[in-house]
Amino acid sequence: RFDTYKENWPLTKNIPKIEGLAQTSGEAQYTNDIPARPNELHAAFVLATKAHAKIEKIDASEALKQAGVVAFFSAKDIPGANNFMYFPDFMGSDIEEVFCSDRVAYHGQPVGMIVAESFALANRAVKLVKVSYGEPNSKVYPTVQDVLHAKVTDRIKEMPYSTLGASYEAAPEGDMKVKGHFEIGGQYHYYMETQCCVCIPIEDGMDVYSATQWVDLTQMAIAKMLKVPQNSLNLYVRRLGGAYGGKGTRATMIACACALAAHFTKRPVRFVMTLEANMEAIGKRYPLVSDYEVDVTKEGKITKLFNEYVHDFGSNFNEGMFHAGTFFTNCYDDTVFKTVAKGVKTDCASNTFCRAPGTTEGIAMIETIMEHVAFATGLDPLEVRMANMPKDLKMLELMPQFRADVEYDARKKEIEQFNAEHRWRKRGIAIVPMRYPLGYFGSVSAIVSIYHDDGTVAISHGGIEMGQGMNTKVSQVAAYT
Repeated sequence: RFDTYKENWPLTKNIPKIEGLAQTSGEAQYTNDIPARPNELHAAFVLATKAHAKIEKIDASEALKQAGVVAFFSAKDIPGANNFMYFPDFMGSDIEEVFCSDRVAYHGQPVGMIVAESFALANRAVKLVKVSYGEPNSKVYPTVQDVLHAKVTDRIKEMPYSTLGASYEAAPEGDMKVKGHFEIGGQYHYYMETQCCVCIPIEDGMDVYSATQWVDLTQMAIAKMLKVPQNSLNLYVRRLGGAYGGKGTRATMIACACALAAHFTKRPVRFVMTLEANMEAIGKRYPLVSDYEVDVTKEGKITKLFNEYVHDFGSNFNEGMFHAGTFFTNCYDDTVFKTVAKGVKTDCASNTFCRAPGTTEGIAMIETIMEHVAFATGLDPLEVRMANMPKDLKMLELMPQFRADVEYDARKKEIEQFNAEHRWRKRGIAIVPMRYPLGYFGSVSAIVSIYHDDGTVAISHGGIEMGQGMNTKVSQVAAYT
C-alpha cells in the first residue's frame, strides 16, 4: 500500500481526475468536436504512391469537376517555407516538406490536398487526382535490415549517443562469450484521435485548433509557411485524444496544410485524417537491430560488454533515440560497457518519438542480454542481474526484501515442479529491476489570474493534456500554494 502525508494535501491527495466525468460521459470536447462553422470546408491529403520517383505532373482536374470540391493545393501554392521541422540543434536539420515538391521520399508522402464541402467528398476526391511520376532513381530500402544487408553505407550514420565505460578498454575476458542478435519492430501509436486540426480565419489572423503536443513548433511552422507574424496565429489545445509522442512533430504537418487551405479559401477548414491515411503518411516508433558480444564469468558477472545498435530513422535523420545510451545502463555497472549507436535512412515515413522513446529500447536491449547470460550460464536471471549491479546501488538493499515479500523463491520452485509435470503447458516468473533517470529541459509558461471579487483562480499553462491528468496536477499545485 502507498500512503501520502496528509500535511502535503491537496498536493499529494488521491483525487478523481477533474475532467474524468466529462470524458466518461462524452461531454469532453476534442479537436474534432468543435462545432462546425458556417461555410466550413474539409481537407484530405493526396498521397504519393511511388518512392524515389520525381513528380512530373499533378492533374487535379477530374477531382475539381466534382460538385462540392472547392480547391486543390500543392507545394507550388505555399507562399513561404515548405517545411514543418525546425529547432535543428534539438530535432535535426533535415527539411521535411508539407507537400512533396520534387522527388518522393516515401510511399505515402503528401503531394497535395483536396478541399471540399464534406469529409466524405474530400476523401473520395483525392482518389481522382492523377499524379505522374518519372522512373525511380534508386532502389527502395523499406527497413533497417534491408540497408544493413545491402551495406548501403551512405544511408548509415554514426549517432552522438554512443557510450564508453571507463574500464572497458582494460576489461578482462570472461570464462565464456555470449553473442546475440536482437530486433525491435516499428510500432504505430494507436491514438484514438487521428491527426487533426481546425483553422478559422479571423479579422486579424487565424485561430488554429490543433491536436499537437508542441504548440510552439506548430505556430512557428505555420507562420513561416504563410509568411505571417506568429502573433497573428492563436493556437488552442484543449486536450488530445491520445498522442504517445506521435503528435509531437507530426501534428505540425497537418496543421500547416489545414492553415494553408484556410488562408487561401478565407473559410474555416477542418482536417481530420482517416486511419488509413494516418498510418501511411505518419511515422512510427523507430525499429531497431542490436548485435552484442559479452564476456562473462561462470558466476554471471559481466567482465566486458559490447553492443552495436542501429535504428531506423525513416526518410530523414530528424529526431532520434538519444535516451537509448543512458537507459541501456539501467541498474547495472556500465564501467565495462561499450555501446555504438547508428542510424539508417530508409524509404518509409520519417519515424518519430513513441512512448518512452529510446528508454524502452535501451532497457529492452540490456535486459535481453541479461536473460541471454542467465541462459548461457544456467543461473537464475535475477541472480545474474544482482551480480552486475554497482555496490552502491540502492536496489541491492531493496531487492532481498522485495524478493521475500513476493515469495519469489517458493513460487519459482512451484513453477519448476509444475513445468516438469506438464509437457505442453508452462509457467514462468521473473523480476526485472529498472532505474529511470529524470531530466528537465526547457521552460513552459503559465498565467495565473486571481479574481478580485471572489478570489477564484484561473490558470492558463503551456502543458498539453493528453490523458495523463495534467490539469488535475496543476489544480492540486495551485490549491496547495
